[in-house]
Amino acid sequence: QVKELLGVPIDYYAVINMGVLEKVVNAVGGVTVDNPFAFTYEGHHFKKGKQHLNGANALKYSRMRYDDPNGDYGRQKRQQQVMQAVMKQLKNPLNLFNGPEALGKVYSLTSTNMSMTEMLDLGLSNAGSFKKGINSQTIPSDGDWIDSYDLYGGQGIEIDFDTYQAKLKELGFR
Repeated sequence: QVKELLGVPIDYYAVINMGVLEKVVNAVGGVTVDNPFAFTYEGHHFKKGKQHLNGANALKYSRMRYDDPNGDYGRQKRQQQVMQAVMKQLKNPLNLFNGPEALGKVYSLTSTNMSMTEMLDLGLSNAGSFKKGINSQTIPSDGDWIDSYDLYGGQGIEIDFDTYQAKLKELGFR
């Protein structure tokens, strides 16, 4: 469990399967991202710089990793960027009811321990604070781990837990 791994109380969670990301992005009218480098993935060219993506292209943008100089970390950053763009779209309550895709559709595509009422209350009561941006961190981050092998020759990573704990403290979780 994340709560036990981090030693941080987690009151609420929401999990969005990247496979349903396309529908979520379309439900909020698309997202704008700032791509750090140009690449082509699954037949679509993503130019460097800001661009507005529909659901299908946001999913492709989120999935590419092999041509990313940062590999999985680069992919995670793009996934976070898309989710932050979705949250930015949700700042405008009118975006919750675009066309046939309503907030109920987005809610039905997530796995969460929050009720629809709790989600609405939390979202609307914090809508103003979204203007400050959303701070997201990936732990462990680059430099907190080294490539390693297990006793049987399987590849893995070795995490520097002291650095990891220090990062949690820096973020106010310790």
